[in-house]
Amino acid sequence: LQTLMKQQFGGRAPRPFQVQMVRCQEERQDALCQAATGQGKTAVAAGPYALQKNWNKTTLMISPLIGLQNEMVRCA
Repeated sequence: LQTLMKQQFGGRAPRPFQVQMVRCQEERQDALCQAATGQGKTAVAAGPYALQKNWNKTTLMISPLIGLQNEMVRCA
């Protein structure tokens, strides 16, 4: 999985948490990912597509980023 993800990401090796989270998705396990901004959480959603069996699937990602940005502006 790590090798396939590396190929998918243009030669950049995935971080261990990214591989672990993709593995959890493939094994249908509940998992929680908490990572700082810019640490590669989006790769967790893209990672399963490194496996050919997932190429025809769709991922729906819901992110509170805009809401968090607006909240930070109000608090500043």
